[in-house]
Formats: sequence, structure tokens, C-alpha cells
Amino acid sequence: MQSHINYRLDFLVLLANIFLPPTVLVYGLLLFDVLPYVVRSSSFLRISSYLLVYLSYWAANVKYKQLKNELEASRRGSVMPVRLRGKWPGNIDVVVDAVKSYRTGYALEFYERRLNENNCDTLNLRFFWTDLYLTRDNRIIKTVLTTNSNFGVGRSTQTQMHDLFGDGIIMCQGEASTAHRALVRPFFGGYLPFRGKGTFIMNSTARERSRDFQLSDRYLQKCIGAMRSRAQSNKPVDFQDIFRRFTFDVAGELLFGTDIVRTLDEPLPEPEQTTVEDQESSAKGSYSEFARAFHQLQVLTLDRQRSSYFWPVKEFFKNKTTTYTQTVDSWIMPRVMEALNKKELREGDAKSDEASFVDYLVDSTGDLKFIRDELLNALIAARDDLASLFTFVMYALSIHPDITSRLRAEVIDTVPEGLPSFDQIREMKYLRAVINETLRLFPPVVLSGRASRESFLLPPDRTSEDKPIFIPGNDTLIIFPFLLMQRRKDLWGEDADQFKPERWLDERRTMNFDSSAFLPFGVGPKRCLGQSFAYHHTSFVIIRLLQVFDSFELRQKDGAPPGSCPPDSWRNAGGRKAIEQVWPRVAVALFAQGGLWIKPVVASQMAQGSRLES
Repeated sequence: MQSHINYRLDFLVLLANIFLPPTVLVYGLLLFDVLPYVVRSSSFLRISSYLLVYLSYWAANVKYKQLKNELEASRRGSVMPVRLRGKWPGNIDVVVDAVKSYRTGYALEFYERRLNENNCDTLNLRFFWTDLYLTRDNRIIKTVLTTNSNFGVGRSTQTQMHDLFGDGIIMCQGEASTAHRALVRPFFGGYLPFRGKGTFIMNSTARERSRDFQLSDRYLQKCIGAMRSRAQSNKPVDFQDIFRRFTFDVAGELLFGTDIVRTLDEPLPEPEQTTVEDQESSAKGSYSEFARAFHQLQVLTLDRQRSSYFWPVKEFFKNKTTTYTQTVDSWIMPRVMEALNKKELREGDAKSDEASFVDYLVDSTGDLKFIRDELLNALIAARDDLASLFTFVMYALSIHPDITSRLRAEVIDTVPEGLPSFDQIREMKYLRAVINETLRLFPPVVLSGRASRESFLLPPDRTSEDKPIFIPGNDTLIIFPFLLMQRRKDLWGEDADQFKPERWLDERRTMNFDSSAFLPFGVGPKRCLGQSFAYHHTSFVIIRLLQVFDSFELRQKDGAPPGSCPPDSWRNAGGRKAIEQVWPRVAVALFAQGGLWIKPVVASQMAQGSRLES
């Protein structure tokens, strides 16, 4: 469905704001013969004069806005954040460095390096003479996320991402956001983590959808079967790929009420033969066109973000997403129409545990675009974010066999076989600690941001001398690298870069825990509604895997395509970069470049091996 946001018009308005005033000024100089005759009679001097006028206007305009902000900040008793100063005008060299780092560096390495170089937690990147705030200060992040009246998604971000997210819950704001969340919240439940007696537990405030576990298990058994087969042939399996298929298949039935997706029925990638991109683009089956279009929409959206304000130049005459959006709609809308046709025939309430999300939506509203956008937003979260969390939990278990052993002991003691209940999941404190530690070090959403509607005073950080930090209005963007904030040693201790679930079981730490230092699901009015869904389903997947497998052996060097493993040069770096055995990259969600190749060890195989040795 076509977007009501006209990015071409927005871009023309931007160009008009840049070029129209100096053009009027130049026209006035010509009209009233202000320029000397010698200048007017020489084409070279005339053109040079025009360029000088343009450059002078732009420089004056930039300087005026900068001085205006500094004066307002001083008047309000605040300070401007540290400003990044590159070697080239407009910090163009810094922009080039950012693009290069994205392609060849560790996840968010560019942001971390620039903050460390300037010895600060809040920095004005000042890309292309435009204020662009970056902060890893937890108090500032929490303030911005909870101040819904003054911070929103921002017009530029909405324009870049609208063809992917539409007007769904992820991009909408204000009263629309409140309405969307009120409608969607009951379906996904309201389990919110809270602190009590030194640990995090689940507080059930909504109905529990036990059917979801039964549905998920049907597909998870396919995953386990494929993993067993690979284990028997001593071959690794790409856990990232299989989790993406799993979440896609489950989402197809849970969200759309259809079992035709069946990505798990297709052959799995073989070691060292494909890349993640190849797996996406070579999808087969009835869902194939949809899967490819869905993937390409995400790729194009990320490309727009990296191109900043100038992306409309590449798409001014042709919107590159149109073909893929139409393909996505041609798959989604028949499911919506089918649900509408069934609405009159259905017995009972579609808001029961047996209903799919599309059934729930068509019973709640007749707005087809609303239903379409919410389905697509939910699919992105259910498929990409959950698959990312599953992937990095298993990565942590594969490189920490002692943690795997302790976790498996808890699983076998609590639920040795069969489906776990919600009560059993809540009892497993170490499992919850493993998930929390994964979310801390490897949050699926590593980066987010908000734009200011009006000027605002942010809380002071460690470099502002207890003075609040001034942020201008007029859609000034402030970026939050959650991944960096959740690895800060001043918040988490000197062992912040290490995977230690025990930190979540240490009563001395948890009793004094600052909740703003852990925000993998956000906070405030836009907090992720799928938080409890993610906790419960991640717990379910781990439990079912550990009922079958004793351990997991990372085989990244044997399985991942060439160029997927971290370069040897990383070993001389600090932090996680020096010890990482996969290459974390940033897309819609955090992912491992080239996949996560693991050989699972079946529990019975371990037992048989022990008997043979004895």
C-alpha cells in the first residue's frame, strides 16, 4: 500500500530552504546592478560572485543557528554537549569513517571510538553542519524515552522508514501511538519484569496464551530434528538461519493464521557454501516472493538511513521500495480479506486464545491499512528481534560450556521433558539470568533514537559539570546506542564485557540496581509490548533444546562463509571485540555475519560415550 508521506515534496522543501534565500539575494544583486561592472561583464567573475554569495549565506546561516542555540543554552543555565570536530567541512571525513566502520568494524564501534576519543558520554556528531546528538548516558536515555510530549520519531526518520513500517505501532506517535498500543496490548499480554528479592520475575497481568507454546513446539521439533541429523553427521548447523526460519513459520501461523510458510521444510544451508544474504534471496516455496521482498524492504530502509538527508536523490524519480511493497501486500492482504470473510462465520470471540493476530485485528477494526501495518510491524519484531535473541543466547552457551552445564541442570531438575508451564519458567532463576545477560551484551535493537519537537534540557552527564545539557528543537535527532550503554563499566563493573549471568543473582547488585542501565525493550510510552512474549518464548526454546542436547560446540571457522569470522587484528583490541568469536553486525536487529554455526551434542550421545570409555 502506498505511503501518504511524500518524500519527494519533503526533499524539495529541504532544497528550497537551502537554495531559495541565497537565490533571491543573487537575483536582487542582478536586478539592481549592485555588482560592479567589471564583475558583471565577466562570466567567470559573475559565477564566482554568485558562488561566494551562496557560500556566505550558508556559512552565516549555520553560524547564526549555532550562536542562537549557545545563547539559549546559556540563558537557561545549561551547556552544549561536546562537539565532534573533523578534519573536513561538515565533518564529511567523519561520515566517511562511519560508513567504513559499519562495513568492516564491530557493531557500533564507530560510536564507541568517537565517544572515547572525546572522553564523554554525550556528543554532537554534527554531520553535514546539522546537530546530531549521540549519548550512552542512561539517565539521558531514560529521560528522552519517557518524555513523550517533547520527543517523537521525527519527520526525517518517519520518511526514511515509512515504506517498511507504514503507520504501525513502531513509527506512530502521540495519540495515534496510544490508540495503537491500547488495541494491540491485550493480544501479546502484559507480563512485565519487576525486581524482587534480588532477582527479576514475571508478573502476570494478562491472560496466558498456552496455545502459543504448543504452536511453537510443532515447528521447534522440526528444528531439533534438523539439528539431530547434522549432529549425527558431525556437521554444524547455522542456528541463526534455522531460528529465522522458525520465527518466520511461527509468525505465519500466530499472526496470519496460515501454515503455508514452511521455511523449515526447505533444505538448510551447507557449511561454507552460502551467506546470510544468499539464504534470504534464495527462499523457495509459496512464501518465496514475499520473503525476498520483505528482506529487500529492510535492506533498502537501512540504505536510506545510511544516506541520511540525501537518500531521496537516489529515489527521486523512482521509489525503489514500490515493487517490494506491492509484493508484500499481495501476500498479506489476501490473509486479511480471508480473516474478514471468516469473521461472520466464526463462533465465539476472536480474542480467545485460539485466535491469530489477524483475527484479533479484524474483530477490533475495519481499517485495512491499520491491520496491514500492524501485521507487518509485528512480523518484523517477531521474526528479526526474536531470532536475534535466540541466536545470541545460543552463541553465549556455545562458548561458555560451564554456563550451559549449570543451565541444563536447572532445566532437567525443573522440567526434564515435555512442554514447560508458565509457572515452571518463572521458577528458573538461572535461565532468566542467562536471558538478561544476553539482552545486556547483545540487545536485538542495538540502536534507537528520538527527535526533539522543542528545545529541551537533558540531565547532566559526567562531563557537563552538573549542568543540564541543552538540545535544540526543530527535529534535532538524539541517538541511543543501547549496546554501548549496557556495557559501561561504571554501571556494570570492571567485568562489564564478560558474559556473567551470576550478576543477576547477586542480591547486593540487584537490590541497588538502576533500571535505567538495562533497557533492551526501551522504557516509557513506547516500551516494547512484546517484552513478556520475548522472555517466555526465549525461555521455552532454550528449555526444549536443553532437554535434548547436552552442549553446543561453536564451529564458526568450519561452517561460516569466508569473511564471516572476526579478523585476526581484532585480537589486539580491547573489550568484547578482542574475545568475540562471531562478527556482530547491525541491521534491523543485531545479527552474526555469515550465521552462527554450531554442532549440538545430543544428550544420549554423551551418555553412550561415557559408557564406552568406562
